[in-house]
Amino acid sequence: MAFVIESGDENSYKAIVTNKGRLITKGVSEDEELHSNEADGEAYSFITMDVNATTIGNKIAYLKNTSNNIMLMSSIRVNSAGNGNTMYSLLAACDGTPSGTTTNTPVNRHIVIGNDAEGVFYEGNAIASLTGGSTVGLGFVEAGKAGKLSFNSNIIIRKNQNLVVRALTSGVTFDMTISLHWQI
Repeated sequence: MAFVIESGDENSYKAIVTNKGRLITKGVSEDEELHSNEADGEAYSFITMDVNATTIGNKIAYLKNTSNNIMLMSSIRVNSAGNGNTMYSLLAACDGTPSGTTTNTPVNRHIVIGNDAEGVFYEGNAIASLTGGSTVGLGFVEAGKAGKLSFNSNIIIRKNQNLVVRALTSGVTFDMTISLHWQI
């Protein structure tokens, strides 16, 4: 047996509750990144072109959140050119101040709003002065192809924390698109 809850206003909207105490509802759900982009204009693409990792272990991208809001990384797409297959890793919470870098400004994916990403974003062939970090992801790309590494749970980067991309193959050129959004 079910019972009905009425809204109590002039519209008399009704909700049905089952005999197990469950509310019967209809809803619409959407991807968090899509919502962040549509509603808040807080989804971005961090894009690199022609980053050349000459040595295994070179750090080639640095992303640091300076916002009070949580930065979420949902995916990284890598195209590589070079001899053979390509491997890379994602490091969280490296220590130090990066050097040997070029500033990279993430592009807002909500063209009309045009917010700026709050953080410090660099790319480089061999970003120096960073140590430590914990590996939170490994990627592999077959020679001459593109590969995408996605995280359904996202990688969470809180204020003043960072994420670094490290090449695990030498002699390759990386073109990357990293998908980011902020949780508002």
